[in-house]
Amino acid sequence: MALKPEISLGVGLALGTAVFAIHQLAGPSMADIRTLEPGNKDVSSAERTATWGGALLVSTVSILAKDPIIFMLGGSMVIGAAWFNRHSNFVSPIMSALPHPGGAGSANSAPGAPDTAELQPYVAFSDEFSR
Repeated sequence: MALKPEISLGVGLALGTAVFAIHQLAGPSMADIRTLEPGNKDVSSAERTATWGGALLVSTVSILAKDPIIFMLGGSMVIGAAWFNRHSNFVSPIMSALPHPGGAGSANSAPGAPDTAELQPYVAFSDEFSR
């Protein structure tokens, strides 16, 4: 027995908010993730934990309510939050973009783009001039 549409919509949106809260509390913020090196294992582990927690919550509530709208709204929020976290984890902090799969200086790189070997991370206090 499915719920009334106005009730299932409200429950689905509340469940989506709960999934968003799980992702916010289980790992670092998106801004912190984007400052780390791409493919950080700790961030990936936290994202998987939050995704499984959100999926468990969505499946439990949708099975108890026997309503597919709740499952679709909550499940889409689980997928969206996991995608945003994974995308932020694979963005290079130096280039502010996804690394090119062909590597530095490949034939498929954008014209005029610097090679990744030429890019140096900023060091605040280097002793290059302290001699």
